Amino acid sequence: MPPSLQKKSTDVMDILTCIDRNTVTPKQAKLQLLTLAVDMDSLKGHIIEGIGDMLTKLPLDTIVGKNKVGEVDIQTRYYEPLLSSILADNTKKVILRWPNKMDEVTPENTTRCNHIYIDPIEIWKTSWVWRDTWKLAVLSRNNCLNKGHPTISFQVNGFQLIFYMTQRLHQRFYTMTEIGRVKVPDSLSSIESFATMKNLQTLLYVTHVFWYCCYSASLPNYSPLPCNSSSPDIVALFNMASNSSSKFRDCPIQYN
Repeated sequence: MPPSLQKKSTDVMDILTCIDRNTVTPKQAKLQLLTLAVDMDSLKGHIIEGIGDMLTKLPLDTIVGKNKVGEVDIQTRYYEPLLSSILADNTKKVILRWPNKMDEVTPENTTRCNHIYIDPIEIWKTSWVWRDTWKLAVLSRNNCLNKGHPTISFQVNGFQLIFYMTQRLHQRFYTMTEIGRVKVPDSLSSIESFATMKNLQTLLYVTHVFWYCCYSASLPNYSPLPCNSSSPDIVALFNMASNSSSKFRDCPIQYN
């Protein structure tokens, strides 16, 4: 691992430990992290800024009734502070949007929020999670075709955040690759276990992929490639899969 990143990670952990020991307040720790981020390169600084923003948003202790937490509260309290720092920059006219309708999903960082409190090991055994990932792949493919460059997207499963990159390799061939996953802390008491070297490296990689592969300041000479077939319709794809098996294949494929 880069020595500079390891040293900065140690500094971040020292600041977060002070919160646990009640020697500094979350706001004071946030100011210290922002000061630390000033001396970093932009990508690393974005991550530290995101952690700093989380300090003033997360509850002190874990909320007991997680299933009763509202959608807006989940977005603004747990995910928006981190994601808006690493996947958005108002100086580059890139913002993080939480669209209400499928056809509104057009920016480079496509969002699809799915609030599920289940064991991550059981994710792919649940048909509706599988279908949600399928729809996310279609949205990403359409956006990739429209923008002319790779698209980064993320999926929320409980407090687990999964990042994907979709890219066009040929006129009719696209790939959707998982590029990282982290477990977002559910309270300040678990923020230290989040700021590990592994998670920081994962977030740095995701940030690097987005800004160097999926972001384009301008594409003056680009025009969308023609496609002989119509774009896959999400409703049609959703109807292809029942709760138990696919009706469009010779052999049944169980999803749950």
